[in-house]
Amino acid sequence: MRDSLSIRQSWILSFLAGLSFVACSPGPPIPVDIAPEDMCQRCKMVISEKRLAAEFIDQDGLAFKFDDISCMVHVLKNRSDRRPIAAVFVTDFDTGGWIRAGEASFIRSDRLKTPMGGGAAAFKDHSKAETAAAGYQGRVMRFDELEKVF
Repeated sequence: MRDSLSIRQSWILSFLAGLSFVACSPGPPIPVDIAPEDMCQRCKMVISEKRLAAEFIDQDGLAFKFDDISCMVHVLKNRSDRRPIAAVFVTDFDTGGWIRAGEASFIRSDRLKTPMGGGAAAFKDHSKAETAAAGYQGRVMRFDELEKVF
């Protein structure tokens, strides 16, 4: 009986250890809020307009924040560190909420004033992007298309 109890205890301890390992494993990356003192990784300006901000999270969980979508695109295209990026986020122009760049609709227009003159904004809702593109006399595109513009 004593042997079966110690086997049971060992099994329970192993099971609980396995559960704690699973519970502590990181989930999908989440965006990091912009703090008032945050500066753009590329141009070093304070990020003053959250609805135009962008960021990527590297494989170590570090957030790289930008004041203009064009700043982030330039850094992504020209970075020497080729370690994987875990996630790329942009803020919705209407709400200021974070969305994954691959799920956003972007507009690009020379008439849209952005901190570094990139003229790009992101929208969660594609129809709102179309409306904004018409208003700013720009065009709607996906993130992979936007990367070719900058």
